[in-house]
Amino acid sequence: MTNPFPFSSNAVLTASQLNEIGSFDTWTPTFTGLTAQPTIGLAAYTEVNDLVYYMMYVEIDSGDLPFTGSLTCTAPVPTSGAMTYMPQGQAWLRPSGGTIFHGTQITTGNSIYFYGLSESGTYSTVSNVNATVPATWTTDGDFWAMGWYRSA
Repeated sequence: MTNPFPFSSNAVLTASQLNEIGSFDTWTPTFTGLTAQPTIGLAAYTEVNDLVYYMMYVEIDSGDLPFTGSLTCTAPVPTSGAMTYMPQGQAWLRPSGGTIFHGTQITTGNSIYFYGLSESGTYSTVSNVNATVPATWTTDGDFWAMGWYRSA
């Protein structure tokens, strides 16, 4: 998708320009932290001015395991660095095809980092998604994620 923005203040937009606002395009994120690239069921994004919204569905199977570190992937368009390390998304993590865990993401550099939330103490804590966070990942794991950030 070619970003139809920026438009200047008080500009008269054509119907074609209005229809492009919020159109989604696909991208192929490159993952780190896994033995191989996982199956991407969906990876789509839209960009309006310098705001990027993305969503993805990813399946983790036996060829992707074991984890080799923390789970990250490339962002669909370069990030600005503004708001680095701020939680900028939500995730639905299902490491073994059963229990669903809540997660979040941050962007830094041109990467999206995935975190699992723990509710076991008085306060919520976060840890990088890896082989055992939020639980041990098996060959039928998957996750949904959506988030937003400012583009460069």
